[in-house]
Amino acid sequence: QTTSQGRSLEDLGVAEGATLLLEQSKPSTTYKHTYSSHRASVEWPFFRRLRVEYKKRAFPDPRDPATRLAANDKIDAGVEQEANAYSNYDSYESSRMTWYPASVVEEEEERVLVQFHGREKPKAKLPPLLTDGGWLTEKQLTPEAKAALETVFKRYATGGKIDKPAMRGLMSCATNMLVQEDNWQVTDLLTKYGDGQAVEQEGFLKYWKNKAVSPNAWLEDELTRLFARVGASLTGQSEEDKLLAQGREWIPRNSPRLAQYRSNEYSYRVAQDKTGFRDFRRYDNLDANIEGSWQQCEVQEVNWEEMTVLVQTRNAGASWSASFRPQREWFPMESPRLAEFETKSLELAEEA
Repeated sequence: QTTSQGRSLEDLGVAEGATLLLEQSKPSTTYKHTYSSHRASVEWPFFRRLRVEYKKRAFPDPRDPATRLAANDKIDAGVEQEANAYSNYDSYESSRMTWYPASVVEEEEERVLVQFHGREKPKAKLPPLLTDGGWLTEKQLTPEAKAALETVFKRYATGGKIDKPAMRGLMSCATNMLVQEDNWQVTDLLTKYGDGQAVEQEGFLKYWKNKAVSPNAWLEDELTRLFARVGASLTGQSEEDKLLAQGREWIPRNSPRLAQYRSNEYSYRVAQDKTGFRDFRRYDNLDANIEGSWQQCEVQEVNWEEMTVLVQTRNAGASWSASFRPQREWFPMESPRLAEFETKSLELAEEA
């Protein structure tokens, strides 16, 4: 017997006496609205069912009430974003879900602690820097702000003063720009709050207090960078804010923001971050054992629903050849017949 591609059972490595299941394939078309394209393929119902069942065993589905999650389980986790834009179907969307690969840190009865991968960490918000003050009392730095700024001062000071070279480094960190010693910010601080060459702690604190009193769009960014640089922090952050700064979040167990791993489309930026060899992408290079021989190949298609990849052999020659006939085959992602690029194929060449 031969297959529709003209390959015999011997070519496929089917052992004598093996039980075979014959089924009728059916064409299917998968539409990918993200890329405004579609792909025609052949669907094998029995094989598909086996692969879907395998994925359920490999990656638990958080939306299944009977599923219990464990630490390090891989899942998808979503973040609702304000869209304020029209979708591909010309219907207004007030919000949309952005999906990220994630892993479980801890599960409780009604919520799960998730570690996002690839999600941009929110910018930390500083608590109030100044006291409320009053009719007869001037606003002052809060004890927490004063302690954090004293930590910054100690980091850059020598002998109880911050001189011009050190102030240049401090201002470069605060503004996230390369600042020279004759920069107006350096000169302004040292002249008004020091002796023109250096500033002591009292003048340093007064500079930042006066800057906080006057409206300043860049103050929070500048202090955030300085505090991060010296390891200083202000109390007042909620536990939720602290977790978000680590890329973590508690999500209700029944939330639609939880889904099975790789069951949603990731953004282009997130999708480019590979987490390992078997985190396949289109056009990845790899070695594959096709018909008993390790060959250098390229990934043509990735199907995370069935956890399969379509690979195609590459032309071993340095230039295009009219005689080259590529071979293509679908592989389960976990197949031992897939290996890192230029590993098994080179071993074979060395043995030859």
